[in-house]
Amino acid sequence: MTYNQTRIDQGGLMRCELETITDYIAAHAQEEVKDGLVLDCKYCGRGTQNIILIEGVWRWNYER
Repeated sequence: MTYNQTRIDQGGLMRCELETITDYIAAHAQEEVKDGLVLDCKYCGRGTQNIILIEGVWRWNYER
């Protein structure tokens, strides 16, 4: 599975996080997915770790 084949679970995610995910997918579209990948929201700052990719679905990282 590549990043452009992933889905987004919008529940719990803010618009800025959705934009961060969209930008990441665009930049890494053809790369193989790394399950468990955690992203910082590019608008909320470094170290937030509020986005996670689990089984091909982007979600709010409520376990951080």
